[in-house]
Amino acid sequence: MIKLINEIYCEALAQYDYGKMKWCMDYIRELRSIIFHKYDEISAQILTYIENYTKYSEAELEEIKLKGNAQANKRGDISQKAEILLNERSADIHFGIWGNVQAKSVTFRKINFEVFQCAIPRQHASQHLILRCIWTSFDNVSGDNKKKFDYITVGGVGLCRMFVYPEPPRKTLQWTMRKIQSIDDSLKVIPYPDPSSSVQTDDVKASYVLPDYVFTTEKDEIKVGVWDEDQQCWSMDYIEDL
Repeated sequence: MIKLINEIYCEALAQYDYGKMKWCMDYIRELRSIIFHKYDEISAQILTYIENYTKYSEAELEEIKLKGNAQANKRGDISQKAEILLNERSADIHFGIWGNVQAKSVTFRKINFEVFQCAIPRQHASQHLILRCIWTSFDNVSGDNKKKFDYITVGGVGLCRMFVYPEPPRKTLQWTMRKIQSIDDSLKVIPYPDPSSSVQTDDVKASYVLPDYVFTTEKDEIKVGVWDEDQQCWSMDYIEDL
């Protein structure tokens, strides 16, 4: 649908039809807003029923048991995974969720979301938490602010957020009791850096692969920016060791 609207926009641009151009951009923004709301709904659903993703299947349990009791005893509850990783992608959008189920240290790791890899801040590397990454081939951040920049965004935009690990359901006799919450209450963001803390923050390593349609040469000066929500602009002040 958005590609079709983009074609209409190009025709309107060629004819200097600014009214139709605005109509196209308004619809594109609305459709993309719906897309991201849907991903929030999906994320909230996954976290609400988190146990469906943290438990091994019967076949996986049999395979673990075949490896010997020594490994099983070392792991403790062998029915529960140490972590979960869910990835879904299309040509223009990649959606991934990772969960540190057993709160094991991942200080020296980057979570692999295929297109995008992101480390966990050291202060949170041994915590129960959820990390979500949404990569889009289009710039869904700048909006009407694009005219203010000297650069255009190519290669995609990655949005990574940490969420509080959901409270597991309680089992009583044959009943399973769980909290059914709103999207906002299900997706409780863990801010980084924490505005309420005076502790010095560390850099967070991240990397991603440029799409095939982005052409670069050795002479090109690659620039990576971070969206500054307060200033409503892209900033390269937060990027180091590129």
